[in-house]
Amino acid sequence: LVVMLILLNQQSRILILFMIIGALQFLFSQTVAEVLLPAFPATDQEYVMTTYIPLVFELSKAFPIIFYLFVSRAEIKTMMQLSISVGTGFAIMESLHMLPLSSETDLFSVCCLIVIYVLLNMICTGLDGLGIAYMAKSIKYILYSALGVFSTAALLHGLINLFIEAHKYLVGAVICILIYLPIVIIYFGQEKQKRIQLRL
Repeated sequence: LVVMLILLNQQSRILILFMIIGALQFLFSQTVAEVLLPAFPATDQEYVMTTYIPLVFELSKAFPIIFYLFVSRAEIKTMMQLSISVGTGFAIMESLHMLPLSSETDLFSVCCLIVIYVLLNMICTGLDGLGIAYMAKSIKYILYSALGVFSTAALLHGLINLFIEAHKYLVGAVICILIYLPIVIIYFGQEKQKRIQLRL
């Protein structure tokens, strides 16, 4: 990814840069999680994994997006692209982090976990980016973005973590796919409509 920064054009370089930032944010979030978990008794580990850890992860992914927005005042579409880039980098590192543990899990479960990590991070960071973009657009959106979008992302992350903790990997993967597919269909449908309108 670092080598690609030299070879690509400016817009592509920014997307790759945010993927790298997303990977670094995972390392930071994982470090915080490893410090936070031992502070709670073993009986509360599942509760922490489905409440505090999702909040740490979502806030960590949101920081670079917030910083870029207030520096550049980018459009909503650009913020969504950068957010998904952060989520992709985050998901790559999360999947790599899981590989040493894959020897204890069957191949199908590992594939389900990879699907979960990739789609969940893209969905949640996309929500974060959308909320941040609207938050900067108008003061009246600040409460909506903070309580609505971030809470939705954290709750979704916590819900999927609950299935992971219960070893219900297939259920978590199916939920992520069912959320992701309509978003992709709607997005490409809107892009197609815009291209048709431009031709007219």
